[in-house]
Amino acid sequence: MQTVTSEAAKPASKLLYIGGILGLPLVGMIAFALQAVSAIESNPQPFLDLQDQIQTLAFGGSQINPEMLESLFDPLIEQMKPGLALMALSWLAVIGLFIKLVQASWAALREAGDAEAPSPWGMALLLLIPVFNFYWTFRAGLGWVRRYNQLLDARGWSRPRFSESLMQGACVTWILTILPTVGVLFALVNSVLVFMLLGRVIDEINWLAEQSGATQAA
Repeated sequence: MQTVTSEAAKPASKLLYIGGILGLPLVGMIAFALQAVSAIESNPQPFLDLQDQIQTLAFGGSQINPEMLESLFDPLIEQMKPGLALMALSWLAVIGLFIKLVQASWAALREAGDAEAPSPWGMALLLLIPVFNFYWTFRAGLGWVRRYNQLLDARGWSRPRFSESLMQGACVTWILTILPTVGVLFALVNSVLVFMLLGRVIDEINWLAEQSGATQAA
């Protein structure tokens, strides 16, 4: 009998998810930088005014007041609006891909037989709530890993267990990116961990879809 694969649980290719989640921010930042350079070259005066003021402050000049700061930055921001919009769109696309991947991972558990798994879209969309998502990232990420490993044990599937410590490290470092100064270092560590996790998560979602398809065909 032909095996039927559950398309509802199977995500798009690794190229889409890994390339999109890790590549789109880089493309957005490069596009913004190029647009900013072009804008400054076409009208360098606001940039020169700001540079002069910074040099004055560096050598013990008078402090900048908020009104002066706004008058210096506003022309620069106006020039860079297209680049800022493009960078914002790239990050919105990344968030969309990430939310869809979280939804697909929980849907795969349900399709493979974990009938008590929470709502896939509920688990994913709650990550969009500011501040609360610091807590929810553990429920959506680490919680999925634990349920996945439990499903392997319950079904007796001979599949390598997913590393809880790796997912936990990604959750913790993501939260620590909000720290001033050192947050940049945690962001770099988090990027490496996310890169390591993405491929494995997609592999397991597709593998779970195959198991659910084989069960339906039996």
